[in-house]
Amino acid sequence: MATTYIDLVNIALREINEVPLSTSAFNNPRGLQAAAKEMVARAHLDIINYSKEWPFLSADGDFFPTGVLSVATTALQGTYLFDTDLSQVDWDSFFIVSDTGTYARSLETIDVDFYTKYLKHKDEGDTQGGDPIFVYRTKSGDSTIDANPGGFGLHPIPSDKGYTVTFAGWEDPHASFKVLETSADTIPYPEKYYPVLIARARYYLWLFRENAQQSQIALGDYQDGIKRMHRDLVDKQSIKMRAV
Repeated sequence: MATTYIDLVNIALREINEVPLSTSAFNNPRGLQAAAKEMVARAHLDIINYSKEWPFLSADGDFFPTGVLSVATTALQGTYLFDTDLSQVDWDSFFIVSDTGTYARSLETIDVDFYTKYLKHKDEGDTQGGDPIFVYRTKSGDSTIDANPGGFGLHPIPSDKGYTVTFAGWEDPHASFKVLETSADTIPYPEKYYPVLIARARYYLWLFRENAQQSQIALGDYQDGIKRMHRDLVDKQSIKMRAV
């Protein structure tokens, strides 16, 4: 059974020896119970905002390696827009494969200024295209692509073979479905990491109760936990993703 918002609030309350919150009182809590509800939600957002590369913020809301976006190329079109919901992409994760499966490789990232200075003139006169080997971030203000949210370019420009470019991307962490609001809401990350959230909530609650010693203990628990969580969910998974 999933751990819900009210479950987390009550775990935090019990850990500071306070009375749990009933379901009927959840929408209108008072005193320390109201503080606990607020602090759990705040702790959750602290975790969300700790990294833009959490796999549960990937654009399809899933984990690596399934949290991968794909873009189908168009013959002789070199630049492509990102989805407006994206806040960040992993430039080391770009991969391209032809529709026939005869061409597949990781794309090497180059600077857009290098592309403009040394490679752009080749694409401008190319009427056949080729197999792309480079990807670059489009420059803000580039007339060939919307500057917001931006996009990527390929070199050589794709031929008419047909290709699919895949890469990892993350949404804005403030998307509403990531916020804890109702008593039945659940955390979007594995439940084994809920103690990290509870440690952060305990930190805020002990500050609220002006207990500096206990708040520092809780802060240490949170800092150790969030580093472990980031190592497990971001560092290790990014290595796995780039090996695919």
